[in-house]
Amino acid sequence: MASVSESKPSRDSAPVLPEAQVETIVRRSRRSQRRYRRSVRVRSLQIALGATVFLVFLVLLSTWVYIGGLQNSNAQMAGALNQRERTIASLRAEIQRVRAERDQLVRGRIPDLHTMVFDHAIVLKTKYVRNVIFNVTGDAKQHVYEYRMLMSNNSLNVIHPDVQVLLFDSRGIQIGKSVVEKIDSTSNTDRIGLDPGETRAYSASIKVTGKEAPAYFWLRIR
Repeated sequence: MASVSESKPSRDSAPVLPEAQVETIVRRSRRSQRRYRRSVRVRSLQIALGATVFLVFLVLLSTWVYIGGLQNSNAQMAGALNQRERTIASLRAEIQRVRAERDQLVRGRIPDLHTMVFDHAIVLKTKYVRNVIFNVTGDAKQHVYEYRMLMSNNSLNVIHPDVQVLLFDSRGIQIGKSVVEKIDSTSNTDRIGLDPGETRAYSASIKVTGKEAPAYFWLRIR
């Protein structure tokens, strides 16, 4: 009886799996773990990609809004600039019209009046005076007005120049006067007479009263 009981297997002992089956289970477990890790990495990459796409979309949207604002601002500035240029052009045309009317009125009151131009030879076909050049010297507080006049005797007789330079303001009021004398000659001559075929230059300053700049000049030639 005792030998029979000892040969029976115990109910509490666990069954032993074959080695091949154990290896199969281990390989399946490893594959499952690898698939799980791969799935986790894929989901992580998908989340990162989605976040990147969202950020790029936000950046593009912000850039588009910013560029749209700049375009609107540029359009407004361009419109304002065009309006200002049209206003300036209109004002310039109005100023030119008023100046032309003023010149016509002043010249109608004073015959042979010429517009004052500086640093430019003004050709005058008046008797023996060929041209005159006006210059401005001095500083911001005080201006000195000068002239250089060229005379030429194209006749057969001796000419005794008698010329006065008169300056007028924009209203036609005389503000300066200078008498051309022999000491003003650049040739250092003691003769006032101008021989036939002779050309001579004169230069001197003109004293101007008041603060307004001369706008016209008149040569009184005798």
